[in-house]
Amino acid sequence: LLVTVTSPEGDVLYSKSDDAKGKFALTATEDGIHQMCFHNRGPQPRNIVFSFKHGVDAKDYSGVAKKDHLEPLEMELRRLEDAVTEVYEEMMYMRTREEEMR
Repeated sequence: LLVTVTSPEGDVLYSKSDDAKGKFALTATEDGIHQMCFHNRGPQPRNIVFSFKHGVDAKDYSGVAKKDHLEPLEMELRRLEDAVTEVYEEMMYMRTREEEMR
């Protein structure tokens, strides 16, 4: 199985082959349509389970907790703070779009 992620400009951001299973994370540095391709090089059909996460859902808070030496409650507060920030930014974006449409 060959997995490739390509930027809107056509640059390969991620490429890996011949893994039976695995996961990867990618932070996009540019806006636009990114292309994800899964190519089966073998003769047998394969099933792919693909989970796409972004924003707060994509952040690894267990890694943050270890790095910053946070207690479980502090880690949960950090996660909630990030979620509230994401909601606020989305609300401001929607407000701007609404003003543009008037």
